[in-house]
Amino acid sequence: MSIRFRTLGRTSQLTLETAEDLASVASLPDALWVATAATVDTLRLDKGFLALVDTDGDGRVRSDEIRASITWALAVFRDRSGFKPGNTTLALASLAETGDGAAVLEGARRILEGSGNPARKELGLDEVRKVRADEEAKGLSSAGKVLLAAAGDDAALGTFLGHVLEVTGGEKHPSGDPAVTQATLDAFRAQGTEWLAWNDRPATDAAILPIPAVAEAMAAHDAVAAKLEQYFLLCDTVHLDATLASRAWIDATSTDLLDPVAAAALLEKAPLARPRADGILEPAAGLNPAWRARVTAWLDAAVKPFGGDPTRLDRAAAAAVAGKVAAFRAWQGARPATKAGDRGVDALRAHIADAGFEVRTKALLAKSETAAVALDGVKLVEKAILLQAWLLPLCNTTVSVPDLFDAKVKGWVERGTLVIDGREFHLAIKVNDPARAERFAAMSPLYTMFVKVGDKGGTLDEEFMVPVTAGEREHLVDGMWGVFFDTDGRERHAQIRKMVANPISIKEAVLAPFRKAGEAIQSALDKAASSQTESMSSSVTSTASAAADKTANVASNTVAAAEAAKAADAAAPAAAPAPAPAATATATSAPPSSLGNLPMLAAGVGIALGAIVAALTQVMGMILGAAAWLATAAGGLAVSWGVPENVASTVGGVLFPVWVLVAIVGPLLVAFLIYATPIAIATRFRLRRRDLATLLEGSGWAINTRLYLDRDLAVQLTARPERPR
Repeated sequence: MSIRFRTLGRTSQLTLETAEDLASVASLPDALWVATAATVDTLRLDKGFLALVDTDGDGRVRSDEIRASITWALAVFRDRSGFKPGNTTLALASLAETGDGAAVLEGARRILEGSGNPARKELGLDEVRKVRADEEAKGLSSAGKVLLAAAGDDAALGTFLGHVLEVTGGEKHPSGDPAVTQATLDAFRAQGTEWLAWNDRPATDAAILPIPAVAEAMAAHDAVAAKLEQYFLLCDTVHLDATLASRAWIDATSTDLLDPVAAAALLEKAPLARPRADGILEPAAGLNPAWRARVTAWLDAAVKPFGGDPTRLDRAAAAAVAGKVAAFRAWQGARPATKAGDRGVDALRAHIADAGFEVRTKALLAKSETAAVALDGVKLVEKAILLQAWLLPLCNTTVSVPDLFDAKVKGWVERGTLVIDGREFHLAIKVNDPARAERFAAMSPLYTMFVKVGDKGGTLDEEFMVPVTAGEREHLVDGMWGVFFDTDGRERHAQIRKMVANPISIKEAVLAPFRKAGEAIQSALDKAASSQTESMSSSVTSTASAAADKTANVASNTVAAAEAAKAADAAAPAAAPAPAPAATATATSAPPSSLGNLPMLAAGVGIALGAIVAALTQVMGMILGAAAWLATAAGGLAVSWGVPENVASTVGGVLFPVWVLVAIVGPLLVAFLIYATPIAIATRFRLRRRDLATLLEGSGWAINTRLYLDRDLAVQLTARPERPR
């Protein structure tokens, strides 16, 4: 046996192509596995197969569990050519005829005989699972355990089995349902017998007198018990000394009887009736009005049903009623802690008394022993088929991960393709613990999206990690919607919940400062434009308001001047016209205007333009000087190479615009290279550290090595499809 390795993701990984290669896994140290444990819910393999490998049912398949499955499978098959991903057809000739192989072979033959075609040489997984489902539906699939379904058409037996399960809770069946066992059957009989004995006790115990309304009797007695005891104690004091009769009654001297609250409190505190030396309570002779209704209820509900005289009661009669109530309460307190009587005494008595139910149940228990053996054979056949179909894919997802580095196929940990922002993202790994996944994503140089996915019209109930491996971020933002195509081809809703941002490409890293500067400039320009607009609007409004005020003043002064002139004409018609008031002259003169500042503004603009032109002239002079120097240097070099001087001069003149362009672009290019080179180098090293293993670690895997992303795979995992011609 040869062990071969290949390099994937700059890591050496075991090559597993055939069943013979699986034998090398047993001797491979765990530290050389890519993953020594994987969470079951992140794998797309057959769920029944994963349940077989995950022997402890903790939701994780470990290296020791995988080794055990490999060892069993290699021992069962003598011909392992059928070990191919998804091959669920079992060839009987491929099975070994010893050990577990013989048991699988026997189970397969029994299935074929049951199907009526024992001569067949092959068996499919679907057929085996149907036989298993049929056997399990009979309710006898586990030895010594009977499910409710085992009663079949026997409705009475089904009712009995249901009663047993209801009372005892049953024992857990491999299917997860409760089952009847010999132990639960015995427990049911014991609990039922105990409950019936308790229930029948009042019929044989004279101390417990059952009455129809026992609950009402107990409540009525409890309501007056303390007050009765108070009354009989007061009667005892009066019997002892008749002079104490006045003190055995309520003192209402300090009570305001006109106050309803005080009067009610007085009546509540007062005895049931006037204490008597003979210790008799005669309700007809008069009762405390506050207690009359409660005493009457006690007489009707407790005294009369228990055989007492409601017209004349002494302490002994009251104590007899109290004893009956106490005995009944003690009997109720002794009720067995069981559900045996929940269906009623008649149903329980019938199930306990009829021994036929127990006999038929024991027959089913015996039958389950035989049925379980047959079903175990079916389960072995199913196990052999599942390991043949899925062991290689499992090992090629844990021991090594070649499919993760092949963009042409979907690995067994990959879940589908996200289409969003005009691109296709082909790697998606299930998230089962968002907090853990986010923590590991923050430790990785990968740009990672956390995408919620759900069926059309439904909730977004699943989440996947989707790395962005090529191009730029572009328009990706939190909350953005897209569609998700799972590996079965279903189209589902998708929405970005969160993103862990990291450089995606060298181009993005180099241009990032320029884009931020552009955004800052755009923001500054927007603010400046907004400020200028507000300033201009305010200026126009202020100017218009001032002009309106001045116009109103002129009109007012003109009217005043006209009225003054009329008055002067009326007072001195022969006098010469008086000069106009100074105010009028001031009002009618032209208002100040900014037009007078135009010469100064024009001068300022001219100075600014002159400075700009001078600067541009100086720059152009430097560029032309550099171009002339380049042309001269090139001509001198050409002459040194033997080119005639006149030819070199002519060519230099013709190429002068080129030298001008070189003089302009050259310094800019050098400056850009000085800036971009360290950023590109740093980003390149960072991109080389992009590790797909962090995605698996975020999903709960135990990873031993790094799975670095190369450029070829990166551009395939994140791609923009070409437009059709």
